[in-house]
Amino acid sequence: MAGENPKNVAKKVSESIRKGKLVNLGKIIKESGYSEATSKCPTIVKNTKAYQKEIQPVVKQLEKEIQRVIKEMKNKDLNSVQYGELSRVLDTLIKNNQLLSGGVTDRTENKFNNEQIDEIAKRIHDRKGGDGKICGEE
Repeated sequence: MAGENPKNVAKKVSESIRKGKLVNLGKIIKESGYSEATSKCPTIVKNTKAYQKEIQPVVKQLEKEIQRVIKEMKNKDLNSVQYGELSRVLDTLIKNNQLLSGGVTDRTENKFNNEQIDEIAKRIHDRKGGDGKICGEE
């Protein structure tokens, strides 16, 4: 039943979206019986075939809903309250869609040059203890 846990995660994600909540994938993964380490690296679960199969209809529906909200924002004479509410809904839909479809969910600037990155990688590689694996490595 290796495929059951990813399916359960996808169902809980779908339920969160239906309730209009932002998805906390790490928390859902942990609540679904995965380890703390896996909950900190959601791509392990998100990349499974079982999860992808279960979540795909949700992603497609989110994409339709995003387009519907954008159309409403363009076609209606909205006051600031209506526009603000649609904008908030659109923001939540886009973030959930990005999260579920593997897109970028935040923007972080790399403040290190290549030499600094190489040095950091060397330090991680050389450290004692732990398995030294990077998130998602087998």
